[in-house]
Amino acid sequence: MESTGEVPPAVTDEKTVLQMYHVARNGEAIEIVPMRYRDLLKGAESLRKAFLNDPLMRYFVTADTAPFQGTRSKAINIVDWVGAMRQHRMVTIGGGLSLMKYGPPGNQNNLAFIAYLMKTLKRLRPQECAKRWKEFGAKAQMLVVEAFGNKVGDMYEIQALCTDPDAQGRGYASALVEYVLKQGDADGHDVWLLATDAYGFYEHFGFTVIRSGMIAVDNPAWDGEPITLYIMHRPAVTLTPRLKERISP
Repeated sequence: MESTGEVPPAVTDEKTVLQMYHVARNGEAIEIVPMRYRDLLKGAESLRKAFLNDPLMRYFVTADTAPFQGTRSKAINIVDWVGAMRQHRMVTIGGGLSLMKYGPPGNQNNLAFIAYLMKTLKRLRPQECAKRWKEFGAKAQMLVVEAFGNKVGDMYEIQALCTDPDAQGRGYASALVEYVLKQGDADGHDVWLLATDAYGFYEHFGFTVIRSGMIAVDNPAWDGEPITLYIMHRPAVTLTPRLKERISP
């Protein structure tokens, strides 16, 4: 179901207001700011590099034998992110070095015109690739419904998170996760996400696996191992009014 809310003003490339401040492990100041148009290409490359060896991404990429696979994948991500930027749910560190797309309660779905553009681009995928994406979507949807039912619409969702491998180890991804968790704690909403191999990273923030399921189990066209999808959940932490004021972005 697509969002029917009013479209916020378009995001510009002008200097944006700082959203949050952290200090990284190496003493570097971290600024979390809204994603800007100028950050899109760097962000798309960061995502590609970060998930180069991810089993789920390999499952999709190895089946996409049509021309310009890399360009098409980046185009789909950029269109998706532009929509999230217009809905004020796309943030970054380092101008695309690390980024996160998230969905607050009631603002988790793409705008209608963004969904249409993405659907058009996805039609260029070969049949086997489209089949694998459909398999993934069906399994993920089933697990989410089993885990949360209708309550999922009242939660925050971390929908995409990555850091360029050259910038990993600085605490960027941790800062982005904490950014969403603090919002959830401040207004009393739980946070959930879908993970594959990185589920251990999220456990450090209080997430627990509440559902899991496998894809790529009986696919003769896939020469890899089955891939496990993990639905993870982190309940909101009840805060005093003073703490709410201190952690508000």
